[in-house]
This record gives sequence, C-alpha cells and structure tokens, in this order.
Amino acid sequence: MFLRNACACVLLAPLLVYRGRSLLRAERVGPYGVRVTISLLSMQAWFYALSLIPIGEVTAISYLAPRCLARWVRSFCWARWCAFAAGRRWPSALRVR
Repeated sequence: MFLRNACACVLLAPLLVYRGRSLLRAERVGPYGVRVTISLLSMQAWFYALSLIPIGEVTAISYLAPRCLARWVRSFCWARWCAFAAGRRWPSALRVR
C-alpha cells in the first residue's frame, strides 16, 4: 500500500509543480473529506479481514473480485438499457453524469 501511494506521489509531483497550488484548491472540501475517510476505513477493514481468513480464500477472493464486478456492471447496464427501451426514464439519483 505504501509503495503504491509513494509511486503515485512521484508521478503526480510534476503536475503539482506545473499547475502550482491552484491544483490543491477545491470548492467543496467536505465531500472529499468524507470520501477519503470512508476509503481509508474500508481499506483498513479489508486488510484486517484478510488477516483473519486462510490464504487460499484470500487468493480466491482476489481472483473472483474482478469477475463479480464485471457481472454487476453488466446487470446494471442491462437494467438501464431495458428501462430505456421500455420508454421509462432512469431515476435521476442513479443517472451517470
């Protein structure tokens, strides 16, 4: 985890130098803070959970995660297409912007 974040900092440092401090300004800091907090807590919970289960199950979960995500996305898009084909508008809360 540290190595991934360190590499991201090294790769994004030239962008920060080029754009300056204006790159760090945000209009709504609150939602970003909530998102970062949830992300950090979920990552810590994931690593803690991985330490509790056998290595074989960890491997199986890591191999199956992309497949499960792909199936979820496919079913989500299929439901959206069916709603569109039936002439119904998609609820605005679920609309991709």
